[in-house]
Amino acid sequence: QPAPWTRVHEIIDEATVAIGATTAATGADGLLRYCRSDGRETSYPGTFEAVLWDGQPRTVNVVAVDDYLRGVVPKEVPAWWGDDGQAALEAQAVAARSYVLASDDRYTNTFADSCDTTLCQVYGGWFETPTAANPDGVVTDPRTDAAIATTAGVVRIRNDNGDVARTFFSSSTGSHTNPIDPFPAVIDLGDSVSANPNHNRTVTVDLSPLERSYSSLGQLIEIEVTGRNGLNGVWNNGGRVTTVTLHFADGTASMTGAQLRSRLGLRSDWFTVGPVTRAGVAAADIVTLAYEVFIGAPPTTQQLIDGTTMLASGQRRQLMETLVGSDEWAGVLIDDLYNDVLDRPADPVGRDYWRGAMADGLAFEAVGTLFYGAEEYFIARGGTNEAFIESLYVRILDRPLDQVGFDYWLGELAADRATIVDVAAGFYNSVESRRQRTTNLFERILGRTPEEASLGYWSGLLATATDLELAVELAMSDEFTTRATG
Repeated sequence: QPAPWTRVHEIIDEATVAIGATTAATGADGLLRYCRSDGRETSYPGTFEAVLWDGQPRTVNVVAVDDYLRGVVPKEVPAWWGDDGQAALEAQAVAARSYVLASDDRYTNTFADSCDTTLCQVYGGWFETPTAANPDGVVTDPRTDAAIATTAGVVRIRNDNGDVARTFFSSSTGSHTNPIDPFPAVIDLGDSVSANPNHNRTVTVDLSPLERSYSSLGQLIEIEVTGRNGLNGVWNNGGRVTTVTLHFADGTASMTGAQLRSRLGLRSDWFTVGPVTRAGVAAADIVTLAYEVFIGAPPTTQQLIDGTTMLASGQRRQLMETLVGSDEWAGVLIDDLYNDVLDRPADPVGRDYWRGAMADGLAFEAVGTLFYGAEEYFIARGGTNEAFIESLYVRILDRPLDQVGFDYWLGELAADRATIVDVAAGFYNSVESRRQRTTNLFERILGRTPEEASLGYWSGLLATATDLELAVELAMSDEFTTRATG
């Protein structure tokens, strides 16, 4: 984020820092706002506690139970279920309240009562950055609010001692629930209905991230399910996967079914695995596409022979790193900066200068910052600090300015605490800029705009990786291979 940050307190040892809102207003602007790593924001009721747990900083939302439920119930079930009666929403409210009050040993023994993902139950605060699915950014809903109010104080009890049951729930069991105390595993015949799209589904997943995690073992040949929990349900295939073995060209690796589910983005750990297949693309097609993308021209006959030989010997990464690090690709990126930042074609002297600087080790991110911080850019945008800062919001972040951030940067320039290059760097290194640069690389290398999940993952890599390293990773993906089919 380009807006200013104020250090409130440094957390050391196991200290806790509590942060409260400065207003009683309950709208999005009155609540505490959490800035996420993907560039989106969530507004929460209650207070924040910044804690250090196991050496890692954690942010905890301390909130009243039913205020918390207002951000849970509409995330776990659609509020329109209440249009034909509130019973389903009220049942969900009771289940969600019981779950969190029963507490989760994974977190109560550490720093919180529960987490905010599907590992526990999803909690989205009261407001979030607008999306296509939620254009007004409001998480709460009057229908779920009513169900929470109607069932206030109601929980599920697990025994005669009055202990609250940790009431697990899911959108689909797959036909057999998991045995989790205090609930035994039971067959769920009602899961197999035409209205349930999750009972039995087939998906094709990209295995290239998995291969990169085990890059020393070569290509993935097979995923073998080596253990199941024996609870068959109605599928009679042995139940949920407990262990798998990954067979690579140069060795094997093992993980749990839950770990593989998470790595591949599957809906459940109840799955079967089909054969590992690869797009039937000739090595020459991959080499040709790589040259066209990174060099701007098809390979010569000798380059094609050399490239296909590298692929055949398992040196695809070396090939892509060579092309991404080439003068030609640097020239393409520099041409883009001249056109996108300075609104003119590159002049030969300037183009050669920047290519030489990159060849000598200057990072492309630094080149981009220097273009936006150049005197030519400053003058072209109006020659005033105000016009310069406003242009950075539009050109780099692709949005109107926010007044707080605008005033901050204006003050830094006026007080000579920052130069125009410093301001450009603040914008160019922001989360929003990384998302835009990732989108540009997707469009150039994979020929498409990334979906939100991919954008969040790949742009997150730019927090520690360079744009050129991300370009290599995209060129290593199965999707790039598939694109080579033409």
